[in-house]
Amino acid sequence: MDTQVTDSFSPIGGGASKSELLTEIDRLQKIIYVLMDRAEQGVNSEATDFSLFQTTITLEDKIRRRTEELESAMQQLDDSNAALEQSLQTLHQTQQQLIESEKMAALGHLVAGVAHEINTPVGVGVTAVSHLREHNRQIVAQVKAGQLTKGTLEDYLTDIQENSELVLTNLQRAHELVQRFKQAAVDQATYEQRVFDLPQLLWEVLDSLKPRLQESDVEFEVAGAGPLEIDSYPGVIAQVITNLVINTLEHAFDDGGSGKITVQLEHDGEQIYLYFRDTGKGISADVIDHVFEPFYTTRRGEGGTGLGLHISYNLCSEVLGGSLECLPSPAVGAEFLLKLPLIHNSTEK
Repeated sequence: MDTQVTDSFSPIGGGASKSELLTEIDRLQKIIYVLMDRAEQGVNSEATDFSLFQTTITLEDKIRRRTEELESAMQQLDDSNAALEQSLQTLHQTQQQLIESEKMAALGHLVAGVAHEINTPVGVGVTAVSHLREHNRQIVAQVKAGQLTKGTLEDYLTDIQENSELVLTNLQRAHELVQRFKQAAVDQATYEQRVFDLPQLLWEVLDSLKPRLQESDVEFEVAGAGPLEIDSYPGVIAQVITNLVINTLEHAFDDGGSGKITVQLEHDGEQIYLYFRDTGKGISADVIDHVFEPFYTTRRGEGGTGLGLHISYNLCSEVLGGSLECLPSPAVGAEFLLKLPLIHNSTEK
C-alpha cells in the first residue's frame, strides 16, 4: 500500500533528538521512494497507452486490408461462378443439340430401313397388277375377236384370284410397315412414355436396320423373347439399340465379314437385363474404359464422331432410369448390358 504524502513535511524542532532525526530521514526516504514509484508508474502507464494505441492502429489497418482482400476474392468468386454457370448452360445446350442430332440420325436409319422394307411389298404389288392388266388386255382382245374359250376364261379367273390375294397381302404388309414407322417416328421424336411389348420393339428396330445388317452379312436374333410388357420410353430404347447396332457394324464388322448380333432379355420382376452381344473383333482392354467418353473414337478421320455410345449412356441413365455398361470382353466379340426398370417412375427422371 502506498504511503500517504499529504502534509508529510512537518517542521522539526531545534531540540529534536538524533533518533527523531533518523526517524524523519527515514520518513523522507520513504516519501521519495513513493514519489519515484508513482512517477515511474505514470511514465509506464503513458508508454503502455501509447503502445496500445499503436497496436490498435496496426490491427485496424490489417483488418481493413484483409477486408479489402476478402471483398476482392468474393468478387472474383462471383465472376468465376457466373462464368461457370454460363459454361454449364452452354454445355447443356450443346449436349441437347448432340442428342437431337443423334435422334435424327437414328430416325434416318429408321426411314432408310422402312423405305427398303416397303419397297418389297409395293414392288410385288406393282408387278402383280401389271401382270393382271396385261392378262386382262389379252382377254378383252379375245372377247372382241370371238376367240374366248372356257378354258381361257377359267385360267383368267384363277389368275385374278391368285394375284388379287398377292396384291392384298403385300398392301397389308406395306400398311403395317407404315403404321410401325409412324409409331416409331413418334416415339423417337417425342420420347413419350407408354406401355409396350419390348421384344416386338426390338424386332421392329432390327427390321428397320436390316439393309445395313445385310450389307455386312450380319444376322440378328432376339433371345429369351416371350411377350414382355414394359412401361418406359420406346423411342429412347429404339435409339439406344440403333446406336449399338450401328456402332457394332462400324467397329466389330468394319472389314465386311459375316457375323451375328444377339439381343438376350432377362428380368427378375422389377429389373430388365438386356444383353447386347456380337461375334465381331471385340474391344481391346485399353479401349473398353473409354467407350462412353464423348468424342472418343478409334475411327478418327473415317467418319467416327465418338458420340453414339456417349449419348446412349446418358439416355439410359438420365431418361430411362437405368444404366449401360460395357462388360469385360468375352472370348469372341463384345458385350453390352442395358439395365432398365420394368416400370419407369417418371418422377425419378
